[in-house]
Amino acid sequence: MPSLLQADVYVSSRLPLAIKRLSESSSFSPISCTLIHGDAEAVLVDTPISVSQTEDLISWIKETASGKELRYVYITHGHGDHWFGITVRRKHWPNLRALATPGTVEHMKGQIKPEFSEGT
Repeated sequence: MPSLLQADVYVSSRLPLAIKRLSESSSFSPISCTLIHGDAEAVLVDTPISVSQTEDLISWIKETASGKELRYVYITHGHGDHWFGITVRRKHWPNLRALATPGTVEHMKGQIKPEFSEGT
C-alpha cells in the first residue's frame, strides 16, 4: 500500500526591524513553511530568515515529523527570508538538498551580491 502524504504548516515569529517606519517600530512579516512528509522522509517548502526562527522551525519539524529524514527544501523564490536558514538546518540534516528553479537561483544570487562601486 502506498504511503500517505501529510502537509503541515509552520508560521514563524515576527522579527523586529532595526529601523523605524514612520517613526514607529516595525517588524518583518511572519514566514510560513510547509512540511510535506510520508512514512520516512520529508520535504520543506521555504525557510525563515534568522537563526532563532530556524531553530524554532527545526524543533517543530522534529516534533511534527518525528523520526523522518528531512531530504529537501524547496525555495519558492529568491528573497533571503525564504532560504537563508538552510545552513542552520544542515547541522541537523547534513544530507539536506536545496531545490529551486533557475530563475529563483538567479534571484538568490542578487540577494547575496554586495552592491558597491570602486573607490567607495
